[in-house]
Amino acid sequence: MALSDFDDILIILGLGKWNLLYYISFGLYAFTIASFILAFSYVTPSVQFACDMSLVTEPVSVIEQCTYVISQNETYNVTTEELQEKCTSWIYNDTYFENTLTSEFNLVCDDAYLRPIFQTVITVGGFVGTPINGYLSDKYGRRTLMLIASVIAIFSVLISTLATNLIVILVLRFFTGLTTFPAIQTGFTICLEACEPRLRTGLGMFLGLPWAFGTIWWGALGYMIKDWRWLLRVSTIPGYLCLALLVIISESPRWLIVSGSHAQALKAIRRAGKWNKVTLPSNAELMTRMHAIQKSSRKQSITEEKIGNIKLNLKSRILNHIKQVFVLFSTPELRKITILMYIAFVVSSLVFYGLSFSAINFKLDPFMYMIVGGLMEIPAYSLVVPIIVKTGMIPFTSGSYFICGITILILAFIPSEVFPTEVRMQGLGTSAFFSTIGSIIAPYITELL
Repeated sequence: MALSDFDDILIILGLGKWNLLYYISFGLYAFTIASFILAFSYVTPSVQFACDMSLVTEPVSVIEQCTYVISQNETYNVTTEELQEKCTSWIYNDTYFENTLTSEFNLVCDDAYLRPIFQTVITVGGFVGTPINGYLSDKYGRRTLMLIASVIAIFSVLISTLATNLIVILVLRFFTGLTTFPAIQTGFTICLEACEPRLRTGLGMFLGLPWAFGTIWWGALGYMIKDWRWLLRVSTIPGYLCLALLVIISESPRWLIVSGSHAQALKAIRRAGKWNKVTLPSNAELMTRMHAIQKSSRKQSITEEKIGNIKLNLKSRILNHIKQVFVLFSTPELRKITILMYIAFVVSSLVFYGLSFSAINFKLDPFMYMIVGGLMEIPAYSLVVPIIVKTGMIPFTSGSYFICGITILILAFIPSEVFPTEVRMQGLGTSAFFSTIGSIIAPYITELL
């Protein structure tokens, strides 16, 4: 059978054990990191508190949350301000939470600003890590980057539960964000690269389901485990199975072909054929097609640098990466798509995280609120697939903004279909980069409201 490109190889491979291992490993990771990203809701929640007066020996006339006023002595003529003292310890309402970062480190009153910083540092980490994700995954491989990033993300969360210093916890939180967002993008890409074309749109939607189930899992964990350290420890458990699967699966054959590693690509394709129980063309024919695919790829320049051992200094690499980003603005049509996607990602991220962190503001049960939020996302990822197949991605996306906020997270997968193949990773990476602006602002808005 004559093969025109790698998609024809994927059509032969079909759907089987080989593809499913990619989807399951990505699903486990998305399921796990929902807890990491939404940790703000249970680890540093807004908790009702009162000034603890048990250590105050002077008589007190007025008690507020952050200050108290010592009863005025008739001997002295002093103002109320001079008699006002700041609270140094507090009593916290344990109706929903027993031990949180908020109560453990007294993140109230003058230190209340540190609460949203806990969420800010993970999004700043994503802000830093996301733009270089496309470059790193194209250079070192999809699976390799996802494995390394997943290890760092999971173990930075685990180590943070052992820390007793708030600064250390925030630094580890930054590294969680630095690796979590790139891993989720790379995992999504490798899943699409292992999927035959006819199933790609549906798969892109269904890959959001693990996040929805992870949100439900996080709400249930929060209800059962009241200590933030054990809560985060337990939340990492599904991630270990994900790491085991990432060790088993092979590198993306498409990336191996484009990067010139044809022997490894052939081995991976043969392995896929064996696992999916299909008959593939001969090795000679596959090698011929791989050379043709590599030659037609726009990533040929990267391959030539690798083969020719052309070593670029750091400055040149940074400039090349910036040039790759500016490709997204090279034509009027691409500029329009890019700008609209950036705006959509900022707004969607702001609304999604704002709603996710607002249970206390709405005076609702924070655990049931999270669980219901996850349940509401399930139809957004599953029932809309036939609609998108019929109407197309862009009309559906426009309509979803006016119909229901339930479709917000669907926008995370739009760039994979809207952007041309040659700039898909740059488009997805930079769009997610801008989405972090919304997630950075969200906790401060919920704090003020």
